[in-house]
Amino acid sequence: MITDFSKDKLSVKIFDFLLPVIYGLAFYSWIIISEKILHNLNCPNYVPYLFFLPVVAMEIWTAYYLSPKEKILKFKKDLKIFLANITFYRFLVKLFLTVIGVLIFAFRHLLFQYLFFFLWVIYPLHPDISGFEWMSSHSPYVLQSLWLFPYARPFNSLIILILAALLYFFLWVKRRAGRIFFSISFFIIFLAVSYILFYFDAAGGQSKEEVIKQPGVSIILPYGNFYCGERLPRYPARYILPFRFPRCLQGDWEKAKLYVSFGSIWGHPLHCPHLIACDLDGRNLQTFLFSGRQVEPWQKTFREFQLEPQTKDFYISSWSQSFKIYRVDRTSLSVLEEIPFDYLKEEFVNYNLFDIVSDEQNNRLFFITGQPPLMAKVNLIEKTTKVMNLTKMGITELGSIIHIMRYDKKLNRIYAIVVTGDKGGLLIEADPENMALTRMLSLPGIVMVSLELDPENNEILVGMGLKKAIWVIDRETFKIKSSIPIPFPCIRRFDIDNENGFLYVVDYLHGYLYVIRRDSGETVTRYKVGNKPLGMVRNGSTVYVASVLGIIKIDTADLPALKPVK
Repeated sequence: MITDFSKDKLSVKIFDFLLPVIYGLAFYSWIIISEKILHNLNCPNYVPYLFFLPVVAMEIWTAYYLSPKEKILKFKKDLKIFLANITFYRFLVKLFLTVIGVLIFAFRHLLFQYLFFFLWVIYPLHPDISGFEWMSSHSPYVLQSLWLFPYARPFNSLIILILAALLYFFLWVKRRAGRIFFSISFFIIFLAVSYILFYFDAAGGQSKEEVIKQPGVSIILPYGNFYCGERLPRYPARYILPFRFPRCLQGDWEKAKLYVSFGSIWGHPLHCPHLIACDLDGRNLQTFLFSGRQVEPWQKTFREFQLEPQTKDFYISSWSQSFKIYRVDRTSLSVLEEIPFDYLKEEFVNYNLFDIVSDEQNNRLFFITGQPPLMAKVNLIEKTTKVMNLTKMGITELGSIIHIMRYDKKLNRIYAIVVTGDKGGLLIEADPENMALTRMLSLPGIVMVSLELDPENNEILVGMGLKKAIWVIDRETFKIKSSIPIPFPCIRRFDIDNENGFLYVVDYLHGYLYVIRRDSGETVTRYKVGNKPLGMVRNGSTVYVASVLGIIKIDTADLPALKPVK
């Protein structure tokens, strides 16, 4: 039972009640300061640990402040008895045990504080002793992206806030328990929110009934109708696939086929397919399971891919560790060829492939990665690779990511979005012949990746997620030409309809497909498509969207609002 130090002085009482908040603010402020001081210093490995000493001092003081006075007095009295009544040998033994007791008493929470300090300061500064070097440059990115949860799920956020307030009152104000829990709650909340919002279907969403009752909307391939890999009656697919949500949707209109990749940070232990293919009506389902029976399937999941109209096959790559590109047949989904590039292991540091584009006409393909931000060209005949590393060029930090790429075959130029920690975002243009950076445009704020080329108007369109806008960039001047306002953060896919003057934009946070006038940003109509729609393709007036419910087909031909813009 912790004593009240003053029942008369209101200021002390308030300090006592708000101690976890004050403690947490001091702890995180020191993390930010130490990060800023150490980030650009080429200091020895032991120096970041010295910055933890003020945290130790703060923890000792807080432990002393929160301890009953009588317990502290008893400890001091016992220590005096030790010093006065024992031999030197027994004194050393008992002093050692006493010191251990003091450390356990004073540092009982210090292990948790050290853990977070290690993850946020020491770990990112020394890649040679860590695997979280990306966290340092990404801390501004993740802090700014936290607001997406209250925006997407305001009711859930209010419930969480009320529960947190009740916990604080009953655990701390009434019982003086849980100081560390509340002081590190920001870190815990960030992790919980990130996983709920981006990786799980637990944040809510739309039902199948809500989607199919809309005119012109149908679910041609509901995921609950088939099982992943092996037939597992206890685990229906509707519970499995939201964990590895649909990542990328592509269409082959000549073969009348749709392809969906299921990529996430980890592979699923229940053998979900990495890729599925079906006809445009959802029939003739095929699944491609390329790592289901591996010991470590999370090392071999893949995410994005792009189908090029003139190519016979398409190319995919694992998410990490295997350092292979796979050439896959479009019809059978069988692996035709493995192209290893493990000789680049030292170059990649932490290999995570974010996008891949094939150019079979010139017998080459391109891919981009994060950690470090790297763009590579693979010669399919000679099996050689040429790399452009933005970190080694001094363009971005180690933790930055090249997150999406588009290749303009006519101009022979690669365009890509780079997500950085401290500089916001970058739009880069590269010459694929010598893999050289030709132009670069700074994009203020954090870019939540979406990028499309508009050759007809000689423009590049970039979805600026946190600014709720799509920026139009003139390709000749490589400058921002205009901004198209949209009613939600554009953090994923959009498609350009020049014939009607519209943009088809996926609202990943709320589960909608918007049809927006390109000239004004006015919403023409919107459709419910289910939770977490990531992939979207359009074939004339028919739009296909991949969400956790399945592949959604939307026929927009009969909408009276869809008229050409004069």
